[in-house]
Amino acid sequence: MCICQRWEAGRAAEQTFDRMVASGVKPDRLAYLVMLNIITRFGETKKLMALYRTMMNDGYVPDDTLYQVMLAALAKGNEHEEIEGVMQDMVVVCQMDRQLVYSVLIKAGCIFQGAMLLKQACLQGHEPDSKSLLSTLDAYETMGKHAKGLSLLQCIREHVPSSHKLISECSIMLLCKNQKIAAALQEYSSMQTLVCGSFGQDCNLYECLITCLEEAEFLPEASQVFCA
Repeated sequence: MCICQRWEAGRAAEQTFDRMVASGVKPDRLAYLVMLNIITRFGETKKLMALYRTMMNDGYVPDDTLYQVMLAALAKGNEHEEIEGVMQDMVVVCQMDRQLVYSVLIKAGCIFQGAMLLKQACLQGHEPDSKSLLSTLDAYETMGKHAKGLSLLQCIREHVPSSHKLISECSIMLLCKNQKIAAALQEYSSMQTLVCGSFGQDCNLYECLITCLEEAEFLPEASQVFCA
């Protein structure tokens, strides 16, 4: 089906939905989910949020997949206030697990909101999800926000002691990407001292560190890490 046909099919579905509502038929959850998905594809964020609010008032909530699609559309339109409102709905109204909310936000490209939620969780002692954390750090790196990434890691390090190993590995990777070789080596040495044997289970960590050392011509250090 070509783009034009998809657009026409979507508009036809929207018109059918509107006629159904006008006739007094109350939409069920499936009808709301279908229409939200269609409107999201059109990028009409005002209409999206109006229908979303109606759905919520009728006692229905989206699943995490649709929330991700909605948030991605809002992020694309720079609708920061709407993102904050949806995020609050997910946490307070839907009482979704904070790790899930954080993961959905990050996948949708709502990096700053996701990082804020992560910090709040860390202040309460919750351990971060490693994949979402790395996605956040990669996003910060892409945006050139190196300091924000390191600040986030420091916040987690201070408030979630059980995450020390994960945070150290992430710190090393972030420092390498920011060409801070000495600091990366210092972090690596500290972890080797505290943990018996090899502390990193992710091959990406060693690949990142060794590549960084080789490019900076720290060949003895690169060899030492390779043989660890």
